[in-house]
Amino acid sequence: MLRVAVLLPIMFERGGEFLADVAALEAAGAYAELIDGSDPVSLVVLGAMAAATHRVQVGCVRGEAFSAEAWSALDRISGGRAMVFVRGERSDLLTIHGAEPADAWTQIEMPADRMAWREALATHTARGAAGLIVPWDPRLVDLLRNQDADDDRSDLQMSTG
Repeated sequence: MLRVAVLLPIMFERGGEFLADVAALEAAGAYAELIDGSDPVSLVVLGAMAAATHRVQVGCVRGEAFSAEAWSALDRISGGRAMVFVRGERSDLLTIHGAEPADAWTQIEMPADRMAWREALATHTARGAAGLIVPWDPRLVDLLRNQDADDDRSDLQMSTG
């Protein structure tokens, strides 16, 4: 099964709602939850994500690799669940800093619907990608949790009104 990492925004209005989304993605089966960047604000958000989760990998996407000291500190803070993705020559291909062998993860746009989601998973699995990095979208919780469900999700329509 192809692993899915979700790229979350670091700017949000309500911290409680953001952390609820973080917890929902973990419960839905996301492999990792990421932020873009490693500036001080991003690292505070990353720490909050690590505190609000228990299983999911947490990390960031950077243009260059961390120093050994910075990597060690991040790994300790996250309880060993830290991942740092580094962009390669192609901006859509990323590797995990320090992971051997260097598996290629592909960053994609959020697919338009469930069928496009399934096609993206199948295409990238066939290409040998280690995983997909997808930008945050509320639909991801349902797509991750109910991967084999049909497009008719009237149960969700009834529950949301």
